[in-house]
Amino acid sequence: MRQRNFLLFLLAVNACGRTSHPTDQEAEGGRGSGATGNGGSAGSARSAEAGSAGDTDESAGAAPGGAGALGGAAFGGSPAAAGTPAGGALAVGGSAGGGTGGGSSETPTNAYGPRAGKFKMVVYSKRTGYPHSSIAAGALMLQEIAAAVGAEPPLVTEENAFVDSLDEYELVFFMNTSGTILSAEEKTKFEAWMKRGGAFCGTHSATDTEFGWPFYQEVIGQNFEGHGNAGIQDSIVFDDEAANHPAVRGLPNPWARVDEWMRFTKWGQWSVKPGFQILARRASDQQPIVWVREHDNYRSFYTGIGHDAAVFQDPAVVQHVTGGLLWAVRREHCLAFPKPPGCPSP
Repeated sequence: MRQRNFLLFLLAVNACGRTSHPTDQEAEGGRGSGATGNGGSAGSARSAEAGSAGDTDESAGAAPGGAGALGGAAFGGSPAAAGTPAGGALAVGGSAGGGTGGGSSETPTNAYGPRAGKFKMVVYSKRTGYPHSSIAAGALMLQEIAAAVGAEPPLVTEENAFVDSLDEYELVFFMNTSGTILSAEEKTKFEAWMKRGGAFCGTHSATDTEFGWPFYQEVIGQNFEGHGNAGIQDSIVFDDEAANHPAVRGLPNPWARVDEWMRFTKWGQWSVKPGFQILARRASDQQPIVWVREHDNYRSFYTGIGHDAAVFQDPAVVQHVTGGLLWAVRREHCLAFPKPPGCPSP
């Protein structure tokens, strides 16, 4: 409850800066383009490394968000992210119907256009690989975010029954999943739902998931290739072209963090595919740590942080995930003040 109240306060305080930001109509478009793929790489490196690299889930925790937690730009309703349709009427439709948690099995006319109404998400945490003890804290954070932005209460589950009713949801959030978690039939259903305008978000070990599933590689870019010890401090630096994206806008830059840092050395292959945009990198080695994709009627958002429970209790991380989540469900315009018609309220 305290975290939810803080997020509501955060939204209200930052909305006061609305007049200092361009309108959505002023936002520029454009995303990445072109080239090669990345298959299911490296096998499940975490399975080999689990427990061997200082995997103490309750280690040092995340560095405080400082000014970024109340950074005026982040929730001030500034421009739509690059590649986001700017302005115009809100779509009462989408992969899962006109908000209110879903209902449509048809591909929307404008898969990336702004959407109206409440939405419902699945918080999915099945794992057959490394079991992060931070999952409960992450699930609680997402429940509180949903309440604060006026979404429907999410389905929090480790089971796969939701796959048979995906059209009731607009977003599936892989909260530190690991290993092979869906059957072949379930993968087919999930891919079809995504291509009808679905939305995906994932934290940390979502890239330690489904190494052999080609469509999943398209959604997440690549699986991780190992990691260092937990509890290591580094800084996250935002790409210049990404500074206005709702997932990073208003956060400290550089953003000092303590986490278990995963390795993604193949980013040069997948990041040039249509629709990918790297938002942030590790300062120490310039490997990506936060990125998005808008492609084939779906949107996906991934952040590599989230090994320890303390991460999901950090207000700056709540802000980070809220922005990425609302972008994924085509409601980044709802960060504006005053809210456009049709945006859900707490």
